[in-house]
Amino acid sequence: MPDNGPARVVIRELTPSDFAGHADELVNLQRVAYRVEAALIGVDRIPQLSEKAAELMAADLTWHLVVEKGDVIAAVATS
Repeated sequence: MPDNGPARVVIRELTPSDFAGHADELVNLQRVAYRVEAALIGVDRIPQLSEKAAELMAADLTWHLVVEKGDVIAAVATS
């Protein structure tokens, strides 16, 4: 496959309707990140490790996604 130059990275804010389509993906991304933290501190009782998509959606947060080649590689939530 030819090299088409640097990968395009896009940062975008999710609308509430977009969020529903990404909720499961965001929960999975969150769990990966918090598993690292849990391993570092030696505690696996971090609430975000068991949070469900519905709980994440109910948190009333504004989400921004970092997308590269169609894949979410990072997310940031603000209140």
